[in-house]
Amino acid sequence: MGFLRLTFVFAVFFISAVGYLQLMPGKLPRRISFEKISTKDYILVPKGFSSYALDMGQVLGGKWWEGSLNFEGGRGGVKAMPFNFKRKKLDELVRPLAPFTLRLGGSEADSVLYEIDTNRSVLTQEELKQGFQTILNRERLNSIKRFISENDIELMFTLNVGPGYREDGKLNYQALEEFLSKLSKEIPNIKVFELGNEINAFFLNYGLSGQIFLKQYADDYLAVKSILRKYYPNAKLAGPANAFWPYIGEVFKTFTLNSKRLIEHLGSELDLLTWHYYPTQSVRCPVQIEKADKESMLESIFYDDYINQAIVLTRKAHQEGVSSVWLGETGPAQCGGQPLVSQSFESAMWYFDHLFKTLKSGQEKLIRQTLVGSDYGLINNKDLSVNFDYYVARIFASLSPKVMLTNGHSLLHSFCDDEGYLFHAFVLENERELKLPKGDHWLASLSERSFSQFSVESFNKELTRNFVKVKGKINPSGKTINIIRTDGHDQRCENILKGQAGK
Repeated sequence: MGFLRLTFVFAVFFISAVGYLQLMPGKLPRRISFEKISTKDYILVPKGFSSYALDMGQVLGGKWWEGSLNFEGGRGGVKAMPFNFKRKKLDELVRPLAPFTLRLGGSEADSVLYEIDTNRSVLTQEELKQGFQTILNRERLNSIKRFISENDIELMFTLNVGPGYREDGKLNYQALEEFLSKLSKEIPNIKVFELGNEINAFFLNYGLSGQIFLKQYADDYLAVKSILRKYYPNAKLAGPANAFWPYIGEVFKTFTLNSKRLIEHLGSELDLLTWHYYPTQSVRCPVQIEKADKESMLESIFYDDYINQAIVLTRKAHQEGVSSVWLGETGPAQCGGQPLVSQSFESAMWYFDHLFKTLKSGQEKLIRQTLVGSDYGLINNKDLSVNFDYYVARIFASLSPKVMLTNGHSLLHSFCDDEGYLFHAFVLENERELKLPKGDHWLASLSERSFSQFSVESFNKELTRNFVKVKGKINPSGKTINIIRTDGHDQRCENILKGQAGK
């Protein structure tokens, strides 16, 4: 562990130091103006855009963040109890967020032994030496099947390309084919698979000999994609799920797997590009480029770092023929979230803004790490209480954006719902007077106190009660999440919706 920690520190500071100094973020203009809001440029919001993850470590009882502040091989410092999917209250909490995609991934995904036709739960010494750490067996698969089928969830499955399924560095395609053949009989409608997790940082988990480079990954991708088509003809294969950091961008890209080079190499053969981004790092991370505290969470909203990285990567993918880009893993703080901070109102403000920025960048999905558990989970795994970010997810689901307008202010997010109302969403860090467009509007200005008064059972009614009719000027006070809706249907929104209905 000591060697890997040193490797991590030296890699970051000696390879990426120049990038860090050059890419310190600029600040977005904080002025909020409703002038010149045009509906000329827009993006249709994909179904299930706001999605979630469960880490294979917590699902299968591997190393996980909760209960420890340690970092061991890209994972937490203690073994988790296998995730309990069969909880009535959990189903009740999850259903209002649906439809969404559930990603089963994380670092543990590349250490899983597939044994879905048995209930074996203990690895042999030989399997441990090969690099396996957990087992996906029949019982675990049946629990996953029930959970997704009863809660309107689509599954995204990250495939193991780690050392356990490699011999002399070569991926065992036969083993993966046997697994996919069996899996297709159990869950035949999986729409997205992913080839590994954070390939650019493999050496941190598996040593330098375990690192996968461009040609090897591209060859594996095409081979696995060909196998996948036999059993899931309509499924997409995503990758490489590389880690990107604030300011630095894609870490270790100069000597491991570079996403942009992979895009150029595979072009349209790459079904779906996935990448990971966290604005801060928790105390569990060996290196903290941006320390996770309430101030940094709030400030990250007003930096141009994330939106610039997202736009550059998405444009590059589209230019090379890659049709879809997903933010495949994100949360308020890397390495399990930060105690207290990731449950704060500042985190909720960041998450609210982050959802809309991700939409405006042209990405088709945001996957929040994690749905349940550790400090960044929307839901507490022990007592199933919820944090403020859970209510952000409920707000987004309730608003149900249909058309996202892509022009205008960087911090003002305007969209149409499916009924033809025009909305404006934004966060404020302090009191400000704002001039509204002409006509009557409805405003919900939500503070930390507002969130504290929400309840799971009556959330929709409580959110509706927060809207008040306004006209002319408004003065939202303090730190607030703000939502403005036109009093009547907006003709421009209705025209867009009619145009789309005719296609």
